[in-house]
Amino acid sequence: MSFKRDYQLGIDDFLHWPQPFIDEHCHLAAIPRAPDVLDPTKVTHILFSNPADDEHFKPHHGGTLAGLGNISTETLQRLKRVRDNCQSKADKYWADKSFPQKTPIFASTLGVVKLYLEILECLPMTRRQFGFAFAELQRFMLEFIGAYQYIYIYKPRIDNTVEPSSKIALTVGAFVNSLTDCEALFRAGIPVWLVRPARLARSVRVDCLVQLVDPKDLLCLDEASPKFHVFFNGSPTDPTKYKVFRQFSRHFFSFGDPFNTGHPSNASTSSMDRPLPSSNIGRSDLTSRSKDNRRPTPCKSTLILFYSASNIHVF
Repeated sequence: MSFKRDYQLGIDDFLHWPQPFIDEHCHLAAIPRAPDVLDPTKVTHILFSNPADDEHFKPHHGGTLAGLGNISTETLQRLKRVRDNCQSKADKYWADKSFPQKTPIFASTLGVVKLYLEILECLPMTRRQFGFAFAELQRFMLEFIGAYQYIYIYKPRIDNTVEPSSKIALTVGAFVNSLTDCEALFRAGIPVWLVRPARLARSVRVDCLVQLVDPKDLLCLDEASPKFHVFFNGSPTDPTKYKVFRQFSRHFFSFGDPFNTGHPSNASTSSMDRPLPSSNIGRSDLTSRSKDNRRPTPCKSTLILFYSASNIHVF
């Protein structure tokens, strides 16, 4: 898996497609997905906009170097409003005495949000650099919102401290193979798909059949050109994949070491041209073609199952 032409991760992207549920990343299932119709008056509208759209990038004209530009003023102001909204949510959480043991996700994620926002505001860059930075800023902002909503909305339902949800939330959701996880997400109102062995098909009650969704009809699966030199080959349930791409994102705007001796063993290159040193990184063989749009997978039904299970998901 690697970044695609739209700077997303295709079917492996937790912003646009349900992923296998991983307990240590439970909040990813609560990330908001794009509504069918975007409302420009809403603060979060900008988080579902395509980074490749010309309206976001303002090229420089008449400069020494061609091909550079900055973020447009209107887009920058919209992103700053989302940042301020995230900051107010973080302040509320840090002051909330009902959470004596604080999770570090808000501080770490908000720090990256502020960094990318400063980069976009101050650093002239190419369209490729801009598109990647803009997409990553959207990613961290949506992850922040997902974590906040998981703690304040969905986890109380999972813990049975409030009534279970009576409707499906507009979130990305997750695939699960555990009845315990299935019941927890169902109580929360988070879309969930229970994966069971085919040999158990005769024991399952089917209320209705639904049309399967083809990812290539909703997601961009085309490889970037030139390709991003970061890949992950491994199980989709391996949390290492998130660490690999976070590390690449963190060092995307790093540059070569001017003090290296020039020896091949000490050579340093930009992170944009350097693969990360991980045993799980290798060449991707994705060759599928697709439409270039950013509509998320539709969720018109959720799995209706009730099982006796203990409360889980300590965030």
